[in-house]
Parts: sequence; structure tokens; C-alpha cells
Amino acid sequence: DTVAAASGGDIVIHPLTHATFALSWNGKVIYVDPAPAPGVDASADAAAPFKGMPPADLILVTDIHFDHFNAPALTSLAGANTKIVAPKAVIDQMPEALKAKTTQVANDQTVTVDTIPITGVPMYNISPDRLQYHDKGRGNGYILALGGKRLYIAGDTEAHEEMKALKNI
Repeated sequence: DTVAAASGGDIVIHPLTHATFALSWNGKVIYVDPAPAPGVDASADAAAPFKGMPPADLILVTDIHFDHFNAPALTSLAGANTKIVAPKAVIDQMPEALKAKTTQVANDQTVTVDTIPITGVPMYNISPDRLQYHDKGRGNGYILALGGKRLYIAGDTEAHEEMKALKNI
């Protein structure tokens, strides 16, 4: 776990699988990209990496690829009061029950969910051999404002100009 002091309580980051982690702060539990690790049979038990973990208040999804977006894992983690934040490309692939819980966020857009300001940050590849994997504008990284801190969640990206321009992270 990684811990950062913040007003309202420590920010605790708990890695779970390849691109998935849990974040807790001020009584809130946030999951990012809840998906089984690559190579794990997600159809067997999509929620296996989350056994023993607290229910999610908020879930952030960065991209459409299987190691970031897994509808069965989302369904198993999304309780009655869970809110989800995702880009349009992810929402387009969600079952209706998940869409009803989801707030769409585009690159450079800020929304507030459960009192947490969340800003979509472009997430894309810039290397010629990787351009085919992550198109600019499709996925999101996110900046969360928690307890006077700004936490940047990059998603599946390379170090592009928008990322390099971020300040106070």
C-alpha cells in the first residue's frame, strides 16, 4: 500500500492486479479499472481479485480494453449506491444496468461525483508502433482532488504533451 497524508484522512492506494487498484480516502472506497489480470479467466470469477475488499463508492474506468474494462467485474462490484465514471467508448459497451450508474467524462471535462472533483485527462499512445492501441480522445486518465491533493491516474498511455503539462500532482 501507498499512503499520502491529506486533509480528511490519509489517501491509501492498494494495488490489486495489472491495471487495477483500490483507493480509500475520507471513508470513500474508489476502484480504478476493476478487471482480472491479463491471462486470468474472467468468466470463472470476475470478482476474485476483490474478495475481502470493501464495497465501492466510486469506480473509474479508463479504457475499453479487457485489462481496464470488464463488465462482469463492474457488475459484481457496483452496489446500489455505487457510482461509475467512464469515457463514452466504455459506456457504449456497458450493459444497461451499469449505464444507469455511470457519469460520462470526456478529456478535459471536470465533473463532481460524491463530492470528489474528477477531471478527464487525455490518454493515448504517441509511438508509431503503438498508435493502433490507444486513440487520442477515446480513453481517459483522471485527476482526482482529494483532501487538498491532486492525484493523477494515467490509465494506459504514453508520456504525451498534455501529461507533461500537468502541475501540482
